[in-house]
Amino acid sequence: MFDKRYDEALVAFTRAVALDPTPGHYFNLGVAQYQLDQCAAALASFDRVLDSNADQALKEKTRKMKERC
Repeated sequence: MFDKRYDEALVAFTRAVALDPTPGHYFNLGVAQYQLDQCAAALASFDRVLDSNADQALKEKTRKMKERC
């Protein structure tokens, strides 16, 4: 079975956002937060993507993830 290591992803993307706060890093952070049932934090991360200069494809993926929380 595939090992889902979202706790490690959360740490990694928290660091990534601190070093380079790109929309992609915020999206990945939000996904890790979502997978760990941290919906309030995930929504905040997804909002950062939607408020950024991210391309429309990433914004659409982000909107779909927000609907899941």
